[in-house]
Amino acid sequence: MSYNADDIIADVAGEIHSVQGLISGTMQQIVVRLLIEPDVTVYLSLWDEATSTFSGLLKRGDKSQSVMLVVTTVNPKLFGGNLYLTSTPGDMFVFDTSLSEITKFVSR
Repeated sequence: MSYNADDIIADVAGEIHSVQGLISGTMQQIVVRLLIEPDVTVYLSLWDEATSTFSGLLKRGDKSQSVMLVVTTVNPKLFGGNLYLTSTPGDMFVFDTSLSEITKFVSR
C-alpha cells in the first residue's frame, strides 16, 4: 500500500515484542504484542485481510525493524486487564523509520 507521509495520522506506535498466530479453517487471527510506553503493552488483534497484510509486511521487511506505526479506526477493549485493539478493514501498518512518529518513538 502506498502512502503519503504527510497524510498519516498515527493511532499507535510501538515496538513489536511478539507475534502469535491462529489459523483455524477459514479464520485467521494474529495477536501482536506492542510496547507503546516503557510499562504499557497493547495487544493488537488482527483478523482476516489485516492478518494477510501484516504477515506480508513481516515477510518482506527487515526483521530487525521492530517499530511499527498502526493507522486504524481502533476498536479498543479491555480483556483480562489488558488493552486490545481489534483490526478493522481500514488498517494500515507502516515500518518506515523516516516517519516522525516512529522517529519520536525510537528516541524515547
